[in-house]
Amino acid sequence: MQIAGKTFLSGEYAVLEGGSAIGMATKPYFEFSEIQSPNFEKINIHPESTAGLYLKLKNQKIENLFIKNGYGVGGFGQSTAEFIYTWLKVQKQSWPLTKNKHLDIYQDYLNLFTENQSIKPSGADLLTQINSGISVFKNDQSAAVQSIQWPFKNYEVLIFSTGLKIKTHEHLQNLDRKHCRDLVGPSDLVVKNFLDQNYDQFLLSMKTWVRALQDKGLTHPDILEVVSKLSSQFSDCVFKPCGALGADVIAVITPLGLRDTLIKYAESIKLKYQTSSSNLSIF
Repeated sequence: MQIAGKTFLSGEYAVLEGGSAIGMATKPYFEFSEIQSPNFEKINIHPESTAGLYLKLKNQKIENLFIKNGYGVGGFGQSTAEFIYTWLKVQKQSWPLTKNKHLDIYQDYLNLFTENQSIKPSGADLLTQINSGISVFKNDQSAAVQSIQWPFKNYEVLIFSTGLKIKTHEHLQNLDRKHCRDLVGPSDLVVKNFLDQNYDQFLLSMKTWVRALQDKGLTHPDILEVVSKLSSQFSDCVFKPCGALGADVIAVITPLGLRDTLIKYAESIKLKYQTSSSNLSIF
C-alpha cells in the first residue's frame, strides 16, 4: 500500500483555530507491507502515536509491519500515514479511500484527542494525505476539501528537507493558540488568491504569510538563517518553512527557469531536494 507524503503551503497553524490551509500530497510515497521486502524496515507502532492510540482503542495489534519511507527523513507525514494504514486495516476498507468514508476516518482521528485538547491536531494533514493533488482545507469539522492541480504553469513548488525535526505533539503542548487565531486572516487570504488563480496576489499573500509566522516566533532560528541565504541568491522566489516551527521542510515557489540552479545551490547548503508540485500524488 502506498500513501502520499504531505507538505503545507499555508495554514498549518491557522487551521487549529478554524482557518484554512493548502496542503500538497506528493510522491514519493510511504509504502507499507506486512511481508519483509528489500528496502523495507520493520516498524513498531509507538503506543502514543495516533496509530498506537487507535489500536489500543480497538483492542487490536499489528504484529508485523514494514515501511519504505521514500523521503528518508521525517517531516512528510509518516506518523499520519501509519494511522491511515492502521485505520484501513481495522475498518477493512480498501485504498484509495472512497469519498463517503473521509468523514469517518477524520472523526476517528480527531476523537483520539478528546481527553487531551492541548495537542489536538486539525486533521488537515490526514485529509491532505487521503486526497489527490493539492487540497484546500477549511476547519469546519466536515472533512470537505477541494482537490485541485497546481494552477500556475510557469512556476513550480520545490520541496527540500532540512535535516531538522521538531516533535509536533510536544510543540503543540506549548503553543499559544492566540497566535493561531491571529494567523487565520493571512492564511485565508492565501487560499482565496490561490483559488482565484491570481499568481501576483498569491505570491504577495504568501510572503505576508511567511512573515506572519516569523513575527509570531513560529520559525526556528536555524531555518531563518537558511532562508536568508536562499533569499539573498533568489529574490524572485518565495521560501516557505514547513512543519512545526518550520523546521523540517522548506517549500520554494520558483519560476521554472530557476529550477535547476536553485536545486544546485540549495544542495550546496545541505538541503536535500525531495519532490515538487510536478510530482503530486494523483489517483
